[in-house]
Amino acid sequence: MVVGIDSIGLYTGTLALPLDRLALARGRPAEYPATQLLTIERTVLPPWEDPVTMAVAAAQAALRPGDREAIELIIVATESAVDHGKAMATYVHELCGIQPRCRCLEVKQACYGGGGALMLAAHWLRSLGRPGARALLVCTDQSRFHPGRPWEYITGAGAAAMVLSAEPELFSVDLDTRGYWSTNVHDTFRPSATEEVGNAEDSVLCYLDALEGALDNLLTEVDPAALASLAGIVYHTPFGAMTRLAHRTLLRRAGMAASARASRVDFERRVRPGLRLNARMGGSYTAAIFIALAGTIAALAPSPGAELGVFAYGSGSTGEFFRGRVGQSAALRVADLDLDRLLDRRRRLTVPEYEAIELGRAQSVERRGWRPDRSAIPGHFESAYLGRGRLVLDHVDGGWVRHYVRS
Repeated sequence: MVVGIDSIGLYTGTLALPLDRLALARGRPAEYPATQLLTIERTVLPPWEDPVTMAVAAAQAALRPGDREAIELIIVATESAVDHGKAMATYVHELCGIQPRCRCLEVKQACYGGGGALMLAAHWLRSLGRPGARALLVCTDQSRFHPGRPWEYITGAGAAAMVLSAEPELFSVDLDTRGYWSTNVHDTFRPSATEEVGNAEDSVLCYLDALEGALDNLLTEVDPAALASLAGIVYHTPFGAMTRLAHRTLLRRAGMAASARASRVDFERRVRPGLRLNARMGGSYTAAIFIALAGTIAALAPSPGAELGVFAYGSGSTGEFFRGRVGQSAALRVADLDLDRLLDRRRRLTVPEYEAIELGRAQSVERRGWRPDRSAIPGHFESAYLGRGRLVLDHVDGGWVRHYVRS
């Protein structure tokens, strides 16, 4: 039974910070983010948006006629939960109008939560054996505020949602041959709702360790030639330059790296074109591989049936490498999202505006009796939200209940 992604939706946000502005403000050359990190800009959330509003927006973009009646499982993957007990899947279930005969849960394993949830949902669908059943997977995350820190350039926000089915039109997942690997480390982690800590250098090394472990596991089942024949490779993308290191590691591990030049050429052919969406949204954690998957389908335009490789990673740490085939309607379903237009329409912020928004967000975490300030970005709520029916956070009441409304 073939299972996989039938449709996808992304939420790109309505505000963006050009990273050349941030570099200049922090005393670096304007070109530093683009040339050294392969990042261009990052999504910034206004005060009235959060991981729930992003999740619902992405899910609404993914849902097609008949999905709401067929979905029996909703998984939200995140490391930015708004509650330590109540799953954000319950908000998605209600606000997207999904039928009540449904399981709702939230999963966590840093950025790997998205890839892991995909595998859990896909195996569930296959074991269920009912072609009409569907699952909804939503990945939604935002970074904490890191003013002046070296990794500030790779922060961001975003969400991806996928409807999974036994008749996937976008991407079918190979559930029979994959490699995975785990260990216990403290590379980066979030010990509280306000802190995001760790060691950036350790994180890079742990990512590569997990990739090597997952590949070694995979290569006990498949020939290295299977990696050479992939039309494209999607890597977890905390920032674009990380995938360049990852691809060099893959080629070396599979015995395909003839020279440094050959490695660069292969990266430019099979990986870099798919990074363009990530480069404009910044760090999106659990959603990153699915944003890169959409970007790869849009940029490479692989033929239906073409095989792609995917590496999912999460700090802490777990890595998994799997493969899948491009569906008949993949290019059309990604094109229908009109992502370039959505990214281009975002309002560009100055660095002081970005700092004020992110500081206000940091101060609002775990506050009750709180209402977002809709005047924080003058005119933006009125121009981009009012009358458009977007889901926004109205307030958190004195009993900690979060209240959402349509704009």
